[in-house]
Amino acid sequence: ESLSPVIPRFAKIPEAKIAAAIQAGADRLLSMQLPDGSFAYWPGGTESVPWATSYAGLGLMIAAEKGANVPQSAIELLKKNLIESLRGSAEEKSPSALEMHARSLFVLALAQSPQPAYQNAMADRLPVLTPSARAQLACAVAMEDEGNEENLARAKSILTSMVPFKSKNDDWMPWTADEAYTLIAWLLIDPEGTEATKTLDRMLHDRNPYGQWQTTWVNGWSLMATAQYAESHSIDGKTIKLSLETNKGTETVSLTEKSPTAARSFKLTPGLKLSLAADHEAFVRVKLAAKPKIAPIQAVATNGLSIDRIYERMNPDGSATILTEPQVGDLIRVSLRVTLPSDNTRYLVIEDPLASLFETVNTDFKSQTAAAGIRASENDWNISHSELRSDRAVFFLDQVWRKGTYTVTYLARCTLAGQAIAPPAKVESMYDPDHFALSASRVFTTK
Repeated sequence: ESLSPVIPRFAKIPEAKIAAAIQAGADRLLSMQLPDGSFAYWPGGTESVPWATSYAGLGLMIAAEKGANVPQSAIELLKKNLIESLRGSAEEKSPSALEMHARSLFVLALAQSPQPAYQNAMADRLPVLTPSARAQLACAVAMEDEGNEENLARAKSILTSMVPFKSKNDDWMPWTADEAYTLIAWLLIDPEGTEATKTLDRMLHDRNPYGQWQTTWVNGWSLMATAQYAESHSIDGKTIKLSLETNKGTETVSLTEKSPTAARSFKLTPGLKLSLAADHEAFVRVKLAAKPKIAPIQAVATNGLSIDRIYERMNPDGSATILTEPQVGDLIRVSLRVTLPSDNTRYLVIEDPLASLFETVNTDFKSQTAAAGIRASENDWNISHSELRSDRAVFFLDQVWRKGTYTVTYLARCTLAGQAIAPPAKVESMYDPDHFALSASRVFTTK
């Protein structure tokens, strides 16, 4: 919603649809809240996940601020849980745990329940606070009494402290949202100052070649920070003029309050020239796109992580044979064999897109399991969450303790005749998508 004025695609979305999406997000979060106010990682889960609780709590508070219907009882339970989780934080030595506590303080301040005593205790432990923890602590302090100059000064001192981080970061996440947290803090402390813009510039330069910040976690924080920057740096009736020079000459592009963004497209040709100058601060993004010829994709393995895919036709007696040419009506078992190179793998996702000739079979419905004794993995104990969609099967594993080879299976039905490509199956770390592997693609022809 906050990005609608500056992202053309968002601006076209009706307000009712935005409100419905925010409410759907809030409802999904509420489906994960446990009776003690904490949150599970998946809807319907029963195990509390402390690091996710503060994160989910922040999402819930933001959704409520944007108009979602969030029961006050859910917010009270959340606050009670977070306050209780802070007990003993003064003796905590783990930097990742302290960062979680800093985020809890941020959420509590957002929920109008600031905890100055815990804030002060944490501010005295800067050598063991990561940059992300310091930024979130600064946010909590700045929000304690909005506009209070003394609190803003304290928050700024935390954010700009030269006290070095002397501990080893023990967080299992390989990527951090340091710049996004810092930008949010500066927007609370000094929104019109130069530090906010400098931080935004660094954050934008941290993106990968695909325009993202490596993980959904960092993407979420970065988009939230960008939205807050956009809210506090509107054009306010001014006109910003940009001079765009190309091979065809010079064009003047005007940005106004009603049209704060502009886009231009060019064909990639030899000698293409692009030069841009502005009479005011502005941000530009260049996107290059090309489409390669469609070709079979071979398996890709990285650092010992690999995935193989096996298709079998299920016979009426429960036996299986390797699938070569499927026929309409065939029941097919798909086995995804994943090799993990190290112990204690966290938050893994296995995704298998189906050929358009196939549909997944939900084994929760006995009528869809045509052969007695056929078992699939979506209800396996080591599968934390699974989603059987019309065009793909997705499996999530929160934690796998031992390295080795594991097999995940599901059932599909051949429902159409023709020819189609089954894209590669993929396994990746949810919070480190650069760590992934692909199976080979495969062409199926049915009659």
